[in-house]
Order: sequence, then C-alpha cells, then structure tokens
Amino acid sequence: MADWIDNALYHPTYGYFSRNVVIFQAKRPIPFNDLLDNTAVLNHVEVLYEEHDAAMDAAGRDQQTWHTPVEMFHPYYGQALARYFLERHAAAATAPGAGHGPLVVYEAGAGNGTLMADVLDYVAATAPAVYATMEYHVIEISGQLRDKQRARAAAKGHTARVAIHASSVLDMHGPPEHRPCFVVGCEIIDNLAHDLVVYDAQTLEPYQGVVLVDEDNNFEEAYEPLASPDLVELLEQRAALGFPNGAQRRSWWDRVRAKLPLAPNVVGREYLPTRLWQLLKVLHRQFPQHRIVLTDFDQLPGAVPGHLGPVVQTRHNGEMVPCQTPLVLPGWFDIFFPTDFTLMQALYHAARPSHMQEVARDAPPTRIVTQTDFLRKYGDLKATQTSSGENPLTAFYQNVRLLLS
Repeated sequence: MADWIDNALYHPTYGYFSRNVVIFQAKRPIPFNDLLDNTAVLNHVEVLYEEHDAAMDAAGRDQQTWHTPVEMFHPYYGQALARYFLERHAAAATAPGAGHGPLVVYEAGAGNGTLMADVLDYVAATAPAVYATMEYHVIEISGQLRDKQRARAAAKGHTARVAIHASSVLDMHGPPEHRPCFVVGCEIIDNLAHDLVVYDAQTLEPYQGVVLVDEDNNFEEAYEPLASPDLVELLEQRAALGFPNGAQRRSWWDRVRAKLPLAPNVVGREYLPTRLWQLLKVLHRQFPQHRIVLTDFDQLPGAVPGHLGPVVQTRHNGEMVPCQTPLVLPGWFDIFFPTDFTLMQALYHAARPSHMQEVARDAPPTRIVTQTDFLRKYGDLKATQTSSGENPLTAFYQNVRLLLS
C-alpha cells in the first residue's frame, strides 16, 4: 500500500505533488491587527483564496491550492522558529566543553521557501554575527519548488547562506553531516506513505494490504503475507516498545462478532507509518548530532476507516470532495495521515543506531508540545492579535503538535 500511495503522490509525471498542487502564498502578510477577530481573519483568508484561484483559472492552470501555518502566519511563524533556533544555539554554545560553530539548519520539503526566507530575515536582523556564518540547507525533491526557493533566496539577498539539495530526504546518502544542526520538517510527515495492515480474524496473523489493478484500471484491495522488510521491522519495533497492534485494539464487540456466522475474515485494520520509520533512521544516520523539529497534525476529521487512517480528498469547482478509500485515481487526490506523536517519539529513539546509544544518554531529551504552547512562548503575539484581542496564531491549528529535541 505504501508503494501505491508514494506513486499517487510523488510520481514525477502524474503524481499529486508533481502536477496538481500549488502552495498558497499571500502577496503580503495578513494585517491581523486591523481585523476584528478570528472570524474576520478567516474571511480575509477566504477572499485571498478566491483571488488566487481566480488568477489560476484565468491562467488556465487546473491545479489545487492548499495552505500551511508557515504561509498563513508569514512572517511570524518563521520568526518563532528562528527565535527557538537562536535560543538553542546560544545554549549549546555555552555548554561545558562546547565549541561555537555556525548555526546550521536543514529543512526537508521547503515548499515556496517562505520558512527559509523568514528565518534568515529574522536572524540577519536580530543576530547579524550568527547570520554571517549561518547555513540554511533545503532538501527538496521537486524541481519546480527548487526553482522557487532559489529565486526567493536571491530576492531576499540570502543566496550566500542557502544551499539547495535535489533529493528526497528519504534518499539521502553520502557523507553524514557531523556538525550540530537543526533538522526541520513542517507538515511533511502527514504525506509520508503508510502501509495497510490487517489481521486474520482467527489466528491474528498480520497481513499487508496491496492494490490490484485490472485491465480496465479498476482498483481492488487485497491482502498478502508480510513481505516488506521495513514494515516487518516497524511491527517488531512497535511491539518491543509496548504499543498495541490492530488486533489488540479490537473492541469487545469485534471480538464477539469474529465468532458469529458471516463475520469478516480480517480485523484490526490499521495504517503503519513505514516511510516515517525510514525517515527517522535516515536522520540518525545522516545527521548524528541533529536537533529535530517535526510539526504536523495529530488528528484529522473525515479520515478513512482504520487506526491512523488517512484523509483522502480533492477540490472540484472550488468544493472539497472527500473519499473513503485511498484507492483513487493517482495524481488527483491528496492523501495525508494523522501522526501518533507518542509512537513517533518512541520510534525516534529506537531508530538510533546501536553504536550511538551510549552517546544518546547525554543527548537532549525529546518532548512533544502543542503548536499553541510553542507559539505562545516564541511567537510575536502582539503582531498577530486582532483588534478584539483574539489571536489566530494560538487559536488556529489546535490539532498540530511538534516533536522537539
């Protein structure tokens, strides 16, 4: 199933992110102080969306538009992360035995380059000595987005500080980055493909979901014995960490129903974050002294049935069209998953190679924080407050969490 989702989202010719998506980017920051309240902010964003979509239609571009906290709260979201980077960088520099190397940031999947530009703008304005040696690396699989990122860096005067790597973060190889650095991923893990796993109703043996395509291009879900090494490893790691599997999470009714006539022959439907597990291993291998900043949704409404099931949707004539299966025409639908942050935190530590476990005892602990709490501490709350006193920076995106180390 993960291979099917990868193909649907990332195929270089017809994948959803290759042909059908534009990341919304406002021409200027939203004037939060001039708007009455959070409802007025939403109405303002809706107008910006309509103007953007009208321009797309006029240009004959049949692409979908979606936004992120980075874009909606530009430049304030990036400034908040920059404050966090500077705080942690300064603390590390004063630690016993620490050197004072440059501030190094790696961002995976940088979109329009907005976070990159906002972070660099803030560091240049408030910590010019740090900026003078700072390095901001972008890891980007999309050639179209790499062009945007280069243009953004050049327009902001940051070209000397930016390096753009043409790669998926999952495919990174070569010499590791041994210097202390931050690795950032803002809303990238929700689009990392998952594998579907079900369990035999009688034996509780796990099976992996696969997609069958017939000669008329109809799609059908089927199950086969576990064959993916990464999926097998992930299931073993999850069990070793004490997290229940789909069969163990069955309700009492599911257990009773399994013994009745005409009962389903598989139970415990769940989606496992196979590509996330690969990502965590890559981070420890390629960035052994990194600090992680991963942010994404911990729950999503309207998801496909099954534990950690995805939301599958597209836009048609300005309206959102949801689906209840990931078996949709590749390239036309977004497929994105909620993140179990407690599981991800445990897997993050389990992914560390054995030879690094001793060093890890002295490494900074990881923590999970809500985006609201993070932005209350590091955000510019005066700049994002509406005239009524409401603040969308801390009120919106209540289902977003951050994993920090």
